[in-house]
Amino acid sequence: MKMKWTAFLLLISVVAFSSTPSFDKDWIGNPIVPKEAKRIITLTPALGEIVGDLFPQERERIVGVVDYSHYPADLKSKPSMGSFSNFNLETVLALQPDLVLASIDGNPREKVLRLIEYKIPVVVTGSQTLADIQTSIRMIAFALKKSSRGEELVSRMERDLGEAKSLQSSEKTVLIQVGLEPLIVAGGNNFLAEGIQRMGFKNIYRNQNNTYFRPSLEDVLTRNPDLVLILPPSQAQERNRAAVKRWKSFERQVQLVQNDRLLRPSHRFAEGILELSKQLRTHESE
Repeated sequence: MKMKWTAFLLLISVVAFSSTPSFDKDWIGNPIVPKEAKRIITLTPALGEIVGDLFPQERERIVGVVDYSHYPADLKSKPSMGSFSNFNLETVLALQPDLVLASIDGNPREKVLRLIEYKIPVVVTGSQTLADIQTSIRMIAFALKKSSRGEELVSRMERDLGEAKSLQSSEKTVLIQVGLEPLIVAGGNNFLAEGIQRMGFKNIYRNQNNTYFRPSLEDVLTRNPDLVLILPPSQAQERNRAAVKRWKSFERQVQLVQNDRLLRPSHRFAEGILELSKQLRTHESE
């Protein structure tokens, strides 16, 4: 999303964007007024996961989600606003929410701006890095008067990341592949790469400022990673197997990882990292 909503920020004349906003202001600098929100709409699957676990006994507060919001399981039956990258504005308005949670990393700024123009309370979050995710969890918890529960989720993240690190004894270099055709990999400036590096691995593209980008096959082979991790965006098994076979033809150690928690910027990402660390440890012992 170009310039991270730069035009959005200029239009509403708010405080300049900060990569680490205080937890009582959202990602565009607007003050957050804590409230007992009863009609919440979450505009990414990850935001649904966060709110769902902030209110384990009161998920009826969530009245709308977006496609692929399947955790907690209660969210599967909630009305969908469509895709997070192009949600249906009219559907959101029709549900008369008293709080909408949006993301600067995926939601269309024009539509979020429209919600603000309609006087709908909106909290905009960020999710590029691990610190962003944890700040956003605290931000959402503060907005919903659940700060203590928010701290529990952040602490659980750190605990899971620490355990994931403890399971790894060697420092391997790794390629983190997230796109099959064309080849798309994780650079150094994103939560996925950070989480894998927290296990003790070295991303061969850790010095790249790009979040995700397309390297040449020749450059990957020159960098000679010890391990190729494939995190496919879909469950197309034939294509996934072909990707594994391709790397093995270059005599690379490769691991196919099908765990959507690793691709969602919520507290559950750390659970995915811990599960990955256990999977790799088991693979090494075989």
